[in-house]
Amino acid sequence: MHFIYDKNGIRFYLHPPIILQSLRLYNSSITFLETKNFAFLYYLHISIKTNSIKGVFCISLDFEKYWGVHDVRLVHEVAEMTKTEAAVDGILALFSRYDIHATWATVGLLGNVGLTDLKSEKNSLPIPYTIKRYSPFPITSEKHGSIDPNLLLGRTEIMSILNQTNQELASHTYSHLYCCEDGISAVDFELDCKRMTDLGQELNHAFTSIVFPRNQVSETALDTLNQEKYTAYRGNQENKHWKNSRFENESFYKKMMRVLDAYFKISKTKTYKIADLAKLEGLLNIPANRFFRPHSGKRWMEIRKIKRVKREMLHAAQNETVYHLWWHPHNFNTHLHESIEQIEELLAYQLLLKEKYGFESLNMSEIAAYAKS
Repeated sequence: MHFIYDKNGIRFYLHPPIILQSLRLYNSSITFLETKNFAFLYYLHISIKTNSIKGVFCISLDFEKYWGVHDVRLVHEVAEMTKTEAAVDGILALFSRYDIHATWATVGLLGNVGLTDLKSEKNSLPIPYTIKRYSPFPITSEKHGSIDPNLLLGRTEIMSILNQTNQELASHTYSHLYCCEDGISAVDFELDCKRMTDLGQELNHAFTSIVFPRNQVSETALDTLNQEKYTAYRGNQENKHWKNSRFENESFYKKMMRVLDAYFKISKTKTYKIADLAKLEGLLNIPANRFFRPHSGKRWMEIRKIKRVKREMLHAAQNETVYHLWWHPHNFNTHLHESIEQIEELLAYQLLLKEKYGFESLNMSEIAAYAKS
């Protein structure tokens, strides 16, 4: 019989015959004295759940490259996106250094092996949006042949994410599908979902979390995802500036208020304890709290941005709630070094909050698993 102590000196016993599946949610607060052939963890006198998880720091990233803007930006306007692999590598290195558990919501098109695979029959039929430009299909040599493959493909980054501990590869739909736009039906989403499942099988990976493109959450889509055994989604930040809407209804005022809110306290950031997170169509809603805006190049604005995020992190840690920060990896491309330094500052701050308040880092699937336990 082996035994384990956590940092508070509470004793836990280990029973060798049964295989232990995962200690991810708890291993940051447990020190192993014996690790040979250890198996199922039994605990005495105290519940692991109440002892281990208090406030939660959740990071999700929308990994999409050109597919996230194909309908609103010209190729020459997104040349910086060819540097996204370097941004992903830099972010992953930081996450490894600071033991950050993160969710990478990935557009399935990035998972194609090469241009030949990308231009295959599965990507030939247009999605029936009323506004035709929203569909990335058909993908053809005439339309996409002259585009740098680094803008269209991300298999290398996907494998890096999958190969790093505590990183969750999640869905950002296969085609960067807009669920609230006119012309889209449940059938269209089901087909997109099937393509994502096929990619998962190819990668030997099961997707269980989703971030909806342009944050267009759809109850019909959630019902389909529930049937596909998804467990969590990132809901919108709960204020009027992030309210669910079609892209054409996104007013200039609404967008401007979102920008200003990153630097000034224009709106409140509502947070929830894990036990209070709501489910919709069977999936746990882990709402966003803050979009980490790209570096502005203006020092005074960046100071305000970081202070605003830190204040919100502190509030979540003190009140034992979930704080959900998100961004796009390609947002870092223009000011990569400065952006990496900013994230490192926030991750170092999370470590301080973890030591003082038990502010743990969990990805979306881990939060869903913990809420279910």
